[in-house]
Amino acid sequence: MNKEIYKLKNLLYDLEYYIQRDKNDIILGCTDDIRKICDRIDSVVKSEKIGIDCENLCNVMEYNVINVLDFIYLPFDYVMEDDNSYIERFSNRRFESLMNAEALSDHNKFWSQHETVDGNIYGSVPAELLNARKIALLEKVGWERVSVEIIDFKKLNYSKEDIKNYCRKNLYRYIIIKENETSEILVLNYNLNIDGVYK
Repeated sequence: MNKEIYKLKNLLYDLEYYIQRDKNDIILGCTDDIRKICDRIDSVVKSEKIGIDCENLCNVMEYNVINVLDFIYLPFDYVMEDDNSYIERFSNRRFESLMNAEALSDHNKFWSQHETVDGNIYGSVPAELLNARKIALLEKVGWERVSVEIIDFKKLNYSKEDIKNYCRKNLYRYIIIKENETSEILVLNYNLNIDGVYK
C-alpha cells in the first residue's frame, strides 16, 4: 500500500508539472495511471486487508535545512522511467548537452565529490559552478533552473535506511548524497512542485 501511495504522490506532482507546461498527451497518461492506482487502493480497502497506520505513512523525522542553492537540471519524463530506450536517449542527451555547453567537467567535478545513495533526479549541477554562458546554452536545450534545499538529518543520527525510507515516502524529487570527504549524508530536495520550476 505504501508503494501505491508513493506512486500516487509522484504522479500528482507530475500531473501539476505537465499541466503547467500544456503537455496534453502526457497529462492523459498521468490521469489514466492515477485512476488505476486509485482503483487498486479502493480494491484493497474494500477487501478489508489493510489497517492504515498514520505514523508509518507520515514517517515523521527531524531535520535541518542547512542551505538553499540554485541548481540547473534536465527534466526527466517519469512516465517513461521503465522504458530502457528512453533512459538511454535521456543519458545521451544529458551528456551531449553538457559537452556542447562545455559544462561536463563542472558537472563531473561536483558529482565526483559526492556519492549518490538514492534519488530520482538524473541530471543536475549547482548553478554557481557554471558561468552565465554555460547556463544559457543548457537552458536553450531544455535544462531548467530549480531551487534545491540541502537537508541534514544528523541531529538524531538516523541510519541511511531511515533517511531513504523518509525521502521515498515524503519528498517529490530528491537525491541522497554522501560527501566523499566527510562521509556525511545529505539530501538535495528539488523544489519542482512550486509554481512550475524555479522560485
